[in-house]
Amino acid sequence: MKSRVLTWIEYIPIKFILWMLNLFPYKRAVKAGAGLGKLVYHIPALKRVVIDGLNIAFPEKSKKEIKHLAKKVFINFGKTCFEIMKMLKLDAVDVLKLIEYHGKEEFIQDFSQGKGMVIICGHISNWELMAAGWTNAGINSDVIVRPLDNVLLDKHIEGMRKKFGMKVIPRNDSVRLGIKTIKQGRALGFLMDQNTVKNPVFVPFFGKLASAVKGPAIFAYKFKCPVGLVYSVRKSDDKHSLFYKKIDINYEITNRDEFIKYHTAIFTQELEQVIRDNPEQWLWLHPRWKTRPPSEKS
Repeated sequence: MKSRVLTWIEYIPIKFILWMLNLFPYKRAVKAGAGLGKLVYHIPALKRVVIDGLNIAFPEKSKKEIKHLAKKVFINFGKTCFEIMKMLKLDAVDVLKLIEYHGKEEFIQDFSQGKGMVIICGHISNWELMAAGWTNAGINSDVIVRPLDNVLLDKHIEGMRKKFGMKVIPRNDSVRLGIKTIKQGRALGFLMDQNTVKNPVFVPFFGKLASAVKGPAIFAYKFKCPVGLVYSVRKSDDKHSLFYKKIDINYEITNRDEFIKYHTAIFTQELEQVIRDNPEQWLWLHPRWKTRPPSEKS
């Protein structure tokens, strides 16, 4: 846990940025976010993580193409950061003006079965706006998250999520509260596009094994509830298209471990395809392949 002094050192400049953004209309704030992304691109450590990840995912691209794509990644990241900050002051009506739905009827139909749902999502485009948008459509959901390291910032983000009707489940209590969520007929959301170190399963991601959480497959196996992928895509006008895709589950696989490995790979493949289609909109700043399988350790 960070010291109180370090927490406030981090928090004060961000609080100032929040105050400044409140003076800007939404579109202007998003444009400023793009400028922030262009500046952050020049931070060597962050730039290296992004370019390393892009090189793994797209070995066929030239250095020039990777560099150009990396710049777009940072621009999208800056826009998303400032969008999320602006969301602290938005309401449900404001959110509706920024999104359009694709697959809404099928999502509501699957959710309305009353069995609960497992939702697969990732850090694509603006994931907070995506979650708020689907909640606004009547999808009552709880999302498993890792709290931010800065407790003051975390209070802001958690407050925003609750304002839009989302419930937050701390990762360290995800099993007990996740079971409760499904039994209540709510949707249980998993951000499963990040490196994990605690009891992972290794599945292919852009052609290289990556550690992934087992939770979505475990809940699907136990409750036999609908499973779907949700994500958003930024449009040229910086509004967002929200998508839902049902994922078929193979319940003919009766062995629990085989079921978990097979479906974790399927879920990861679904996310990979969305990222391939929109590579500049994924959070490449995360070292996705950091944890390696035991077979690679010497």
